Amino acid sequence: MVSIIIPIYNVEKYLIRCLDSIISQTFNDIQIICIIDGSPDKSIDICRKYAKDDYRIEIINQKNCGCAKARNKALTLVRGEYLCFVDPDDYINSNYIESLYNAAVANDADIAVANVQRIKGKSIKHRTIYTGIKVFKTRAEIFRAANCPPFYAVINKMYRTKLITDGNITFETGCSWCDDVRFCVDTLLAAKCMVTVGDAIYYYIRRTGSISHSKLNNLKQLERFRIRSSAVRLCISNGIAVPQPELTVTKIVYSLFGIPILRFRVNVSTNKEYVLLLGFIPIFWRNING
Repeated sequence: MVSIIIPIYNVEKYLIRCLDSIISQTFNDIQIICIIDGSPDKSIDICRKYAKDDYRIEIINQKNCGCAKARNKALTLVRGEYLCFVDPDDYINSNYIESLYNAAVANDADIAVANVQRIKGKSIKHRTIYTGIKVFKTRAEIFRAANCPPFYAVINKMYRTKLITDGNITFETGCSWCDDVRFCVDTLLAAKCMVTVGDAIYYYIRRTGSISHSKLNNLKQLERFRIRSSAVRLCISNGIAVPQPELTVTKIVYSLFGIPILRFRVNVSTNKEYVLLLGFIPIFWRNING
């Protein structure tokens, strides 16, 4: 069995497409966990309608606690040997679960990774380009194949449930976004084997109003910096060769009428902070505490 976790908040416009892509999977032995995170719209009504016709759908309705706590709650309900996450405004191709599961089982893999297509309006961008089935067993290979950093994605991965439960790996709570960054790094560090699968596709919808693409105030920018710089340090401390461009993490950007005036960036490996005029012209740097 494969458990599919869907954290749901205010997505009634997109939820039907998501659920349709899941219930029509070629792999039938699935548990569909719908966590209604205090959603004020009609998302719960949509889920209840689907659940009447499909016994595989389980609905948990809770007060709004945020995506991280919703996912953590769902992790306690998982019955599958493997699990994956699908965001309710995204969708997956029809053989997504079957392809990932078969590749994981055949290779005794802890993680199976799908391709990601980012869709914004009529624009389609391939975030990953995997072909066939390829197996990776060293940490260096696993992180390189997962393109992490900078791609801290959990949505395009199928995880062996035991990997998560034995490692007591959870999503970081107390932050408004980027809660999946540490989860992604922790699971990649714990994995002994990972496979990439070319014909499994996760369709990632980039839309206005979503949490990950809402306008960032200063506090959110600093929160993102804290989480991402911590992830880079964790990678470095575990011997992961972080690509040179990813060693420098944006701390905060001050803009005027949408134009970046000053960008502050920190090189995590050297603890040097740089100030860039108009976002790219270096005008100042200083040493900072780690």
